[in-house]
Amino acid sequence: MKTAVYSAVLTPFKKDLSIDSKLFISHCEFLINNKINLAPLGTTGEANSISIAEKIELMKIIARSDLPRKDIIIGTGNCSFKDAALLTKTALKYKINSVLLLPPFYYKNVTDDGVYNYYKNIIEEVKSNNLKIFLYNIPQVSGVTISKELIVKLKKKFSAIIHGIKDSSGDFENTKKYKEIKNFLVYPGSEKFLLEGLKIGCSGCISATTNVNVESEKLLKTYDTDEGLKINERIKSIRSVFEKYPTIAALKAVKIKENDNWNYIRPPLVPLNINQRFNLLKDLNKFYLF
Repeated sequence: MKTAVYSAVLTPFKKDLSIDSKLFISHCEFLINNKINLAPLGTTGEANSISIAEKIELMKIIARSDLPRKDIIIGTGNCSFKDAALLTKTALKYKINSVLLLPPFYYKNVTDDGVYNYYKNIIEEVKSNNLKIFLYNIPQVSGVTISKELIVKLKKKFSAIIHGIKDSSGDFENTKKYKEIKNFLVYPGSEKFLLEGLKIGCSGCISATTNVNVESEKLLKTYDTDEGLKINERIKSIRSVFEKYPTIAALKAVKIKENDNWNYIRPPLVPLNINQRFNLLKDLNKFYLF
């Protein structure tokens, strides 16, 4: 896969909290038109607040659209390997061959052997040579760290299937460890690490704030230039603004001006209050983003 910036795509909801599929596709088209690839049904997409049936329906909607499926890595992780396998099979059915797979995230203090068996069972149940798995390391949320040793073990057994990882640990030293693995794509989970990552051979990034901060893509070709340094400072500063607030709610608050349905967010998350939204937009105004 080419070097790319992916957006951890937001999921818009209607007032009744059903998925607004029309707005979803429209947002995906906006990202693609700005050279941002798509990573829907992840953390930012509120995937773990969305049912299996809804995820399958959203995959159908993507398949019926003109979105380039080669530029999509879709989230199919679940606590149950059976549900994860079902979602992964469905993605492949609709020619979305790249999937982002969380580790099983309910039980804590699990062993590498247990996590290995989770991924092994998914791969053996899906039974497809077209499958490309990207592991998802986000231990502050999942409670499970995907170790370098675990990846090496998975690569040894399933080298043609285990393609890469999204590292949302926020620890760039950990990202560096993943880069030591041969024939393995590494995507930091924030554009804050995009420039540093590109310098050590990372394949881009998969980030929440690229839903609105599409300038990140320009860094792919300019990261080793003075222009790239300026772009890097700007995108890092914008990211830092969003990090002052609950990220999903903040991103949706920015997009409300486009469509009121961006205001809706599924429990247990809540929208920003009036003061938070005012302060967010005030902080962002200096960047002339909106």
